Amino acid sequence: MKWTSIKLIRKAIVKFKIAIVYAVIRYFPSFARAIVAREKKNLNEVSIAHHALLYSTDPVVTLNFFSQEMAFSRSVLWYSIVSVADAHTGWLTKLYNAHELVLDRELRLRILLKMYAFKEIEFSLDFSFLLGEYFSIICTSDKPSTLTSALSTLVVAKAPVEEVDSLLKEIGVLPTSLTEFQKVKFLTRLAQANEKNKFDYWKNKLEKSLSSPAVLKLSLLSASISYTNKISFSELEHQFLSLPYHISKKYKNDILYLYKEIPSSKNFLELRFSSDKRSQLSEFIVDAVGKNISLSYMRLGDGECYGMADQIHVDEQGVTRQELHWWGQYLDIALREELQNSFLHAVERADILGVPTVLRLIRDFNLVKRDAYPCNSLISRIFCVMKGASPFFENKVIVEDQSNLFLFDDDFINDIFRVANKVCVVSGVDTKLIERWAPDSEKLTCIEIPTHRLLRDGDIGSSVDGILPHVYKKYIDSIAFHAGPGVVFLVSAGFIGKIFIAEAASNGAVALDFGQALVSAVRYQEVSV
Repeated sequence: MKWTSIKLIRKAIVKFKIAIVYAVIRYFPSFARAIVAREKKNLNEVSIAHHALLYSTDPVVTLNFFSQEMAFSRSVLWYSIVSVADAHTGWLTKLYNAHELVLDRELRLRILLKMYAFKEIEFSLDFSFLLGEYFSIICTSDKPSTLTSALSTLVVAKAPVEEVDSLLKEIGVLPTSLTEFQKVKFLTRLAQANEKNKFDYWKNKLEKSLSSPAVLKLSLLSASISYTNKISFSELEHQFLSLPYHISKKYKNDILYLYKEIPSSKNFLELRFSSDKRSQLSEFIVDAVGKNISLSYMRLGDGECYGMADQIHVDEQGVTRQELHWWGQYLDIALREELQNSFLHAVERADILGVPTVLRLIRDFNLVKRDAYPCNSLISRIFCVMKGASPFFENKVIVEDQSNLFLFDDDFINDIFRVANKVCVVSGVDTKLIERWAPDSEKLTCIEIPTHRLLRDGDIGSSVDGILPHVYKKYIDSIAFHAGPGVVFLVSAGFIGKIFIAEAASNGAVALDFGQALVSAVRYQEVSV
């Protein structure tokens, strides 16, 4: 009944807006022509600024030219900045590195806010400085609400949790007046940090103002923070299927039947919600180590679309986007195809396969987008991997792609080190940090690889030069040398890591896709120490 009422209200609003447009065109034709002319001018300016910023050797100089000499509006320039930054990973960093030279103060502040929100590495933020800049600009801003929203998003995403409330009040924003995206973002942050008490406090404060789709996201967070049986995988899936969104219909028509064909004995998609299944899988892996049986556990996230591009959900542009995102440059076609083919052979040989599920869709779908997602978008990448992984399901244990986050707890890692003859960690994390984290350093061997582009700026990444695609074969030889029965490989190496996992398992080892859980574990160890 609730959704029916909402639909009727929305239809009435749309009809009213259309009626206004028709009235303007009929009774004020000159005004209508002026609006059209202005919009055409803005589109032309966006196209010009986008092209100039994208291909400029010095984007700050180009930005200053358009804002000061050409008098392009801030709205046009900001739209151009965002469109270039979203399409070309690393470009925003180039702009940020010289942000002090940006002459327009509001654009300079917006660049700072976007970059700080985007950064994945640990860093400290001077909110006093940001607030000072904000208050000195807000009165003359073209779009004060947009600037306030950007600062609010940064506060809920990055400010110390205990300061969020006071910082929001300082800029005149009540927690209940945050957008649904901002509310969910903040609660997600608390859940990921396992701050259960703070999560419950803010959940009770914000939940009443959330729509049903946002409450669904909240249900997933609530279940994830405690891994209890309060709600099941099937219940969340059922709620997702009832949403009046294109994404729900697509999942029902294109994906659901593929996952329903997984035999119950191999279906561990409930792992997040079932302590029994987690124990069963953990014991299965540890038992394989103790009995010198080779085993491979491999996870496929949205990035693995790089090896599964179908030209529907992900095309060539989506493939090259991943290269820029991971390695900061394009690969030649021969190397790209070599990696893609080796990846598919590796997936075929996996014993335990982690795949995106409806839980990923619930976590990542856009609350305000009800129609289809464009090619190469995050949701399209997820659908691409869902479809691409399904032919490999046969004779494999199937888990969700995020299962490493709750499978690799301290007890599991301690059991691995206790039973294994040797534990090899293959990652782009500094060896000294791995040695500090490992339960038994005498059994530890570290194979340090060139790190992911986004970890290079931090104090956690390795200092190995180069990019992994150019040297990965050298590491395959090293993995083959160390592998054998009773040896465990913990691999955190992204897309190419799947190739490493297959190589280790083919040489008798147990190879596990540790992924970003390793970075979280090492960071937690640093805090604990």
